[in-house]
Amino acid sequence: MKLVLTTGLLLVLTALVLKLVSAPLNAVYDAQDCQRAYARSRTIRDSARVDLHPYAASGAQGRHTCGESRAVRALTPFDISAARPPEGKL
Repeated sequence: MKLVLTTGLLLVLTALVLKLVSAPLNAVYDAQDCQRAYARSRTIRDSARVDLHPYAASGAQGRHTCGESRAVRALTPFDISAARPPEGKL
């Protein structure tokens, strides 16, 4: 009985390992997938996870991540609190 259970357990574990080895860990995102993932992220941790996700940059070789596709917003003087004039003084 023990031999049958051990053999069955080994077969199940072997099948699980083979499935995990043959499956891709992360699907490669395109620009729209990265934007959707950023829109779904709710915390800084979620955004950091998306930043490190594989990204298929068109025509480029090497390893790229979604962090490269993130839209950069230009800062205005009002985004920097030290650049704001004191109230009532211009």
